[in-house]
Amino acid sequence: GFRMAAQALAILDRVHRGAVEKQFFSPLYLAIEMHHQLGGLDLLVCGPAVVAVISQAVAEPLTFGSRLLTSLPNPHAEIHRLLEEGVQVFVDRTDLRTFAGVDPDSRISIVDRAQVMSNLASYSTAFYL
Repeated sequence: GFRMAAQALAILDRVHRGAVEKQFFSPLYLAIEMHHQLGGLDLLVCGPAVVAVISQAVAEPLTFGSRLLTSLPNPHAEIHRLLEEGVQVFVDRTDLRTFAGVDPDSRISIVDRAQVMSNLASYSTAFYL
């Protein structure tokens, strides 16, 4: 269930491959950095991003003409790094059923998004990644 662990809340509702859509940017890498900078972070994963929480697939390199792109982010590994660093990760129950259909790592709390959002005022800051 929901239990606030940090003063900041990051909300992730989309995960891009990074190298193609976001020019080598990974929102989960940003979450790791924000966790360090803010002294703690809770992360709510919802929408299509829930697939990143449970998918263990590693992105294969992409070829564009003669260029081989091998620097694609690994959302599954980044989620596990967040967990290892003490970030409380919440995943929306409805979106998990809709987009993933299987349960995530036991360290991830399955919650109703409304439950987290109703406690938004308890956080000193909240932002979308």
